[in-house]
Amino acid sequence: MFVPSVSRARESRSASPVTQSLISRVRQLGRRDGAERAADATQAPYVCHCKHIHYADVDKAIRKGARSMADIQRATTACTRCFGCRFELERMLQDAYGDAYHRQSTITLPDGVRGTRLPRSMYMPVLAGFRGYDVDTRVIVFNWEGPAHPIGFRADLLTLDGTRVQAIEHSVASGSSAILDFRGDDAGSRLPGGVGVVKLILETEEVGSLRPYFHLLTPTCISSTHEKKGPADPAKLKERNYHWIFPIGRGRRNDEAYFFYTNTQAVPMEGQRLVWQSTGGAVESTELPTLEFSQSACIPLHERFETLNAGEGGAVRLDPPLHAVAGFMLRHEPEAQLWRVQHL
Repeated sequence: MFVPSVSRARESRSASPVTQSLISRVRQLGRRDGAERAADATQAPYVCHCKHIHYADVDKAIRKGARSMADIQRATTACTRCFGCRFELERMLQDAYGDAYHRQSTITLPDGVRGTRLPRSMYMPVLAGFRGYDVDTRVIVFNWEGPAHPIGFRADLLTLDGTRVQAIEHSVASGSSAILDFRGDDAGSRLPGGVGVVKLILETEEVGSLRPYFHLLTPTCISSTHEKKGPADPAKLKERNYHWIFPIGRGRRNDEAYFFYTNTQAVPMEGQRLVWQSTGGAVESTELPTLEFSQSACIPLHERFETLNAGEGGAVRLDPPLHAVAGFMLRHEPEAQLWRVQHL
């Protein structure tokens, strides 16, 4: 049920070597079936799916002197809604200017860009052949009693570093569901290590009871929970900081524990660590990587903490306390091919 947003241009566009290189990179990510709307050789796909901005539009702005993300935002309106095209635009600037391009760590709306509503994006982990395991991911977007008209949404498949490798446009009518499958033989080939994240961007403010869920599918089980999103008002982050605490009990069979989290805010998430405290009182900690907006990490706790790996239960917490994450605990019993999911 994949329908990537690779739309037809209204007119033929000439593309510079930079644009042609990036278009080629996108096309190499693969096609699925005849249901997709493929672009022909003269038509560039969108670089910004929210605003329907083509690679050639950005390339033209760069040739006219755009030297920063803010310049491109003002010249084209690209990257002024969900910020999902940020990393691709930065690659275009890097290709054009090399060492003369200095990227910014925080993505914002620049002066001169007004009236843009920033959506509350929703995030879910995707495991598609993760670490060679037989596991796939299914996303179900359920709309029980929403508006009479279908609700449009876009699902962006991202690698852990935030790079968008697929954009899927869909809609779901009231009383209906939309199902998106991310399998190892397709999504897994796009995601290094078979792990990534799906980011949902809704196309309407009034969504009624629409709720996305995801399932981890293996030959022996289906594990499910719902999406997570960032706080509605980033200005209130400091008022709501608190520890995320995950209890980890130990069963009769050895299992694996992974902490999966995404930075949901425009400012970098840095200086964080995970602190593990076992039931026996042992305390260990591990440093976490700096994450920029929409970047994720999947931390194998059983490899980081000795007492957890030795079979002792306990709890893990995020420190310093922070609210700006969409996080999940993933538990896996390899022998039973059983996954369990708990969200923050």
